[in-house]
Amino acid sequence: MKRFALLITLFCAVVCACAGPLAAQDNVPVPRWAVKAGGFFPIDSSLRKSTSSAWILFGADYAIRRNAGGEVTGTIEYTRKSGSDIIALQGIWKRTMSGANPWYWGLGPGLYITSIQSHDTSKFGIPFLVGIDLNRNWFGEAKFNWVMGDIAPGTNASNFTVSIGYRI
Repeated sequence: MKRFALLITLFCAVVCACAGPLAAQDNVPVPRWAVKAGGFFPIDSSLRKSTSSAWILFGADYAIRRNAGGEVTGTIEYTRKSGSDIIALQGIWKRTMSGANPWYWGLGPGLYITSIQSHDTSKFGIPFLVGIDLNRNWFGEAKFNWVMGDIAPGTNASNFTVSIGYRI
């Protein structure tokens, strides 16, 4: 339990450190929530074989800080397949492309809490994403989650996700 508390504390400290530079800029007045659903695709062949290729993903985002050039977003994602679970807690710094372009990109720290093949563990990682605003509320994202280290002997939880979301 002490290890888990330490991991959560470190995760929060990294998210706060990433939010600092963006917080100093002009903020859009109201941060918004977003919900999303999509697919989760394991990169590791042993994880893919033991659970099948595609998992269902559900998530929520909260824009902690916003300005004209981007935002810092807190994200929680949950995926489950064949008795295995992954919860991803992420702090993502998103940058919009120049002008009225609807595309954006982002990256940040992530904590991945896994229960796979009867192995429970937590690992740090880095999410890399590309997204597009389809209109004011709808968006689509593709994300690669690089999870550091094995979650079970010979099994890594790095993955690729594709989701569509709605801002509330």
